[in-house]
Amino acid sequence: MTGVRDYLLRIAYLRKERHFPYRDYHKRHRCVFIHVPKTGGTSILTALGHGRARGAGAGRGGEAGAGRGGRWPGPAARTAGRDHLPWFVYWTANPEYYARAFSFAFVRNPWDRAVSAYRYLWRGGSGEEAAEDVRMIRSYESFSDFVVEGLAQGYFRSHLLFLPQAYFVLGAGGEPKVDFVGRFERLEEDWGSVAARLGLAAELPRENMGVGDEAVGGAAGGGAVGSAAGGGAVGGAAGGGAVGSAAAGPRAYRAAYEDRAAVDVIAEVYREDVRAFGYTF
Repeated sequence: MTGVRDYLLRIAYLRKERHFPYRDYHKRHRCVFIHVPKTGGTSILTALGHGRARGAGAGRGGEAGAGRGGRWPGPAARTAGRDHLPWFVYWTANPEYYARAFSFAFVRNPWDRAVSAYRYLWRGGSGEEAAEDVRMIRSYESFSDFVVEGLAQGYFRSHLLFLPQAYFVLGAGGEPKVDFVGRFERLEEDWGSVAARLGLAAELPRENMGVGDEAVGGAAGGGAVGSAAGGGAVGGAAGGGAVGSAAAGPRAYRAAYEDRAAVDVIAEVYREDVRAFGYTF
């Protein structure tokens, strides 16, 4: 990901005079929100008063991407991916402000997040911008097939929606670079803590929630990071490439994993997320 990092840093340097990447709501609330894809961030942007939260540079689907199909780098990255930027872009653009502001992010169980991102693209993603990604993701026989063939070492390994969460919020030594790390699994509760800090309403709008996103995954611990453990039995198989509506309840995402190989691939691809945030299958 060195090329991605260098590309984003160049943008930050070149656009300092235009206040990139900061938006009005950052300064209004004296905060920095690191929007990790598929962690409830569109709802949070709405709560922060970001008027273009839904559909900001993302075509019809509302999930901001980066370049064609959401990949870095791309010709539209300066606008389309502006709400999905890692901490170091904000810090580079204005380290003084970043140090003073309250910075926060939300993370999600990586096994659950992968299912959510897959569903999002399988159902059409961001419209025309994601047409090629949609075609590719539908070519896999099942979600597990996609994980083993497309995510382990294929095209989707560097796709914005599937980048490790550690890339967005951790430093080179694996330490959090934000003041608060909330959990998608307790989104409303942790947002309440953020809202109290910023003087905002605790109620969180439900925006851009895909099917199954309201069935929370298994969480580990609280906002503080913890150590990871593997394990966990593989749940029942989900038929076909189109992962259907998730059953309600914790860890419902397990039904999408048809074999142990897919579980292990996620553990490897997102090993830093597992280690830093203490998630298990």
